[in-house]
Amino acid sequence: AYINHLLAAGRAWGTVSQRVGHIRRLQLRHPDLLAVTTADLEQYLAQLARLDHEPETRKAFRSSMRAYYGWLHRTGQLDVDPAAPLRPIHVPHRPA
Repeated sequence: AYINHLLAAGRAWGTVSQRVGHIRRLQLRHPDLLAVTTADLEQYLAQLARLDHEPETRKAFRSSMRAYYGWLHRTGQLDVDPAAPLRPIHVPHRPA
């Protein structure tokens, strides 16, 4: 249903694939995606940082989490959106 939601919203297949891929990777660590807490999501993003993922990559993961959990919340599948409080990921400006 989430894939259909993204496609219906006009998202490009590459974006859909990336968003779903991020959520599937999260699910490897947290099999019950509906039981995930904000602390779980923060811990996951922190682990990505410890594994030297670039800020742009972590920002994309955060965007995927916010989109997915926001959709679950809006559709009544979750009472609380655990991704809503996630702080933005700072991406340093690189000199041109």
